[in-house]
Amino acid sequence: MPRRESLVGQCLVQKSWAELEMRELSVPAVIQLFDAGHMSVFVVDEAGAYLGGIGILEFEETFPQDGCLTLRDLSLPYADVDRQDKLAFAGAIAEMPLWQQKRTELAFVKDGHICAAGAINFGVIGPMGMSCSQLLAQQVLHWDLIDIEAARAYFGHRRKILLSSESGALAGFRLRFQSLLDISVYDGSRCEGDLLLYGADIWQKHDGPKISGRLLYAELLAVTLWHHLQRHGIGFCYCDIMSPVADLEKRLAPLPRWGPASPPAAWHGLTEDYLAPVDSTDDKCFHVVGGRRQDTEPLQDFEHTVYVFGVCVAMGASAYFGETIEAHLQRLLVAGGRHWRVVNCGAMGSHDQVFNDVNVLHFLLHTPLRRGDMVVLFGQRLRWRGEKLPLVYTNADVFDTSARRQGKYWWEAFLPHLNLEGYKAWAEFLAEKLVREVYPGAGGGAALVRPLSARLGLGGVRNAQLRAYLRNLQAYRHEGICGAIVMNANPFTLGHMYLMEEARKRCDYLYCFVVEEDRSAIPFADRYAIVLANCRGMKDVAVLPSGRYIISTLTFAEYFTKDSRQEQAVLPSKDVRLFGEAIAPTLGISMRFVGEEPLDGVTRQYNEAMKFMLPDYGVELVELPRLLAEAGEPINATQVRAWLHEGDMERCKSYLPQATLDYLKSKGMIE
Repeated sequence: MPRRESLVGQCLVQKSWAELEMRELSVPAVIQLFDAGHMSVFVVDEAGAYLGGIGILEFEETFPQDGCLTLRDLSLPYADVDRQDKLAFAGAIAEMPLWQQKRTELAFVKDGHICAAGAINFGVIGPMGMSCSQLLAQQVLHWDLIDIEAARAYFGHRRKILLSSESGALAGFRLRFQSLLDISVYDGSRCEGDLLLYGADIWQKHDGPKISGRLLYAELLAVTLWHHLQRHGIGFCYCDIMSPVADLEKRLAPLPRWGPASPPAAWHGLTEDYLAPVDSTDDKCFHVVGGRRQDTEPLQDFEHTVYVFGVCVAMGASAYFGETIEAHLQRLLVAGGRHWRVVNCGAMGSHDQVFNDVNVLHFLLHTPLRRGDMVVLFGQRLRWRGEKLPLVYTNADVFDTSARRQGKYWWEAFLPHLNLEGYKAWAEFLAEKLVREVYPGAGGGAALVRPLSARLGLGGVRNAQLRAYLRNLQAYRHEGICGAIVMNANPFTLGHMYLMEEARKRCDYLYCFVVEEDRSAIPFADRYAIVLANCRGMKDVAVLPSGRYIISTLTFAEYFTKDSRQEQAVLPSKDVRLFGEAIAPTLGISMRFVGEEPLDGVTRQYNEAMKFMLPDYGVELVELPRLLAEAGEPINATQVRAWLHEGDMERCKSYLPQATLDYLKSKGMIE
């Protein structure tokens, strides 16, 4: 690979997120690109092979204090001409060792003021194999959820706001705040404005104050969420993991092991705008259920829940089962007499710290909570210029104490990644603070608090097919206590009828979803017709097809190959999460009924997943005893199908209601 001594040669210039164009560029041309505010310059060698890229980092008027993560004062000779400063900046990047180019942020400071800033991004690929630009494009910002009072406190007397554009991170800003602010798009000319908000561009020619729109969104959303939690009796604290500590370089220790840093990621939430871990059954490293890491044994009959949000620190990078902050905190709280559950909501990270903060805030945005719960938020780049959060804890609060001042709690200085001792220290600190400062008390009981994302309605559901499905379900919504049963009904037995009758006694209205996936011995059209026939005259029951979002190959494919999976672990949490997050609130379902499952291992795991997950969405799982036949065995459809295959009609009749028998006779399936 040719040495990166300069940027002379061919360059691939990123003009937009989607368009890439090849050009022959000289150093002056590269400098012009810096002037034009392009986000990235990709460097290739003479043969066209990719060498890497220079990304211009977003920064604010308060830089360097609140700007780049790591400020490198290169102390280069500066000229009075901006372009010569930028040339020195570009040349210094090209001359850096390759290991530094992998992830390094730089700034040139002249007389204490920023004159150029940048970040190296040589071949850095984030979660899901996506580049930073792809991640940012997926992460939609919900300006319409921002609290107007939080914005009023932030902007204060600064009411004339300039936008670099009205796309990307700034899309929707004007619509939300046009009644509060005087907003216009900045065209590069010398015009007056109290504050410039920019997106993926950089505006060095604008001399007034400026801030990244995405960073502003993160700060306002954090305050909005705090207001939401405060109104509903939920405790909250913010932990600044990027805050400095004394002599960090001298307090580093090697990792005791090099295991997987983090699990794979997937887009979560109905808006699909945040990354969370992919479900996994790896008990040693990353056992993940419903996008949440499980690193302690589930706590039964808990009083309240502590939800811990954040990126690497909250996730527990390189920690095994029982070694994370959450695992230590769970043990400490129980030992101290607090029967509180601790939930690891650590999300995925990228090299863009503001993306990370928005990512964890969006995770919180979609999470239902209950009065008396607590939220711990570990953040990276949040700095408040308006209303500040009430409880902010820093690294110095934990580690610059007399007890820990000399300890080694990190394994990397660039991003202060904690080692196992660091995780334990944060847990010990929080165990005390949660009880004394964060716990809001149990006033008003543990009532469910719908997530703030519910305000988006169906408009916030990104998947068009799911949005259409939920819109169709809305026509069936009933008032009162609503319950649900999901059945394959292959075929509908006396056991199914018993489950329905018991469920009807416990709720005002019952939704009976029939699995629509045509992977069963009896086709869906016939199974659906049989259920309708058995429910004829039941005015408090609606029989509905399950669609693609309840027990389907999309949500729970293992269900349709369960005969070969009886001894295997399965993960039906995607199906359960969709039901709790989307279907239950659309129909007002607060109870889901299932029969005990002594025979089918896959269905039993499905029931256990619902028992574990659905209460977090305000849905109670009611597990009812199975109806037994005269011989004492549970009535089940598997046995009926075997008898149908054998032609044993008499034994079939002992398991089937009359409406099922009549339908099967009408179709010639039995005599």
